[in-house]
Amino acid sequence: MTTPQPIRIAVVADSEHAAPRLVSALCSPSCLARAFLLTSPDAPKRVAELQPAVILVRAGEANLPAAISFAHVARRTGAAVVLLTPQASAGSLRAAQGLGAMTHLLEPVTSQALLAAIIVAHARAQDFHALSRAVRAARQSAEARDVIEQAKQALMRRFGLGDEEAHRLLQKESRSRNRKLLETAEQVLRAESRFARTRARATPLAASVVGGSA
Repeated sequence: MTTPQPIRIAVVADSEHAAPRLVSALCSPSCLARAFLLTSPDAPKRVAELQPAVILVRAGEANLPAAISFAHVARRTGAAVVLLTPQASAGSLRAAQGLGAMTHLLEPVTSQALLAAIIVAHARAQDFHALSRAVRAARQSAEARDVIEQAKQALMRRFGLGDEEAHRLLQKESRSRNRKLLETAEQVLRAESRFARTRARATPLAASVVGGSA
């Protein structure tokens, strides 16, 4: 059985004492935590370089605006965010929403509760990313079908083919050129677009010639 990789965690705290304390609390075979100081100017860059799976942000009321700045790091890295604050307040709730936090914890928190929150947030983030990939794949598939259908319609108009005949022609061309069906369909549409532009430019010229000869 393959041993699961430990969860990489960036512990971003607004106190030099809180950061190592939280790293120690997350000491576990399932976690690999590294501390960063929230108020350090290069903290966002260093956290992004770590490519963490989870970002644990610990911030007091005064440092919540700085905490929210890590939202773009989470989006870039795809990391789940857990927010830890000394108390619940309107500001901390806004910060949790601004960060896109999977969960919001209040101090004091036990090591077991913190570890559980990290693991659950990580699992939820994985589920979210899997769903996002499935949605993108479905959208791309729908777009591909639409392009292929447009190409078939162009062939049907151009050569007087039926739906099945146009589809078979696309398939035959794809196989002969070792291309995907979508690539062949896109080529057909580009060719049709060029033909339409050429025809549009030629029409006024033909009309002027006819008019001049008259």
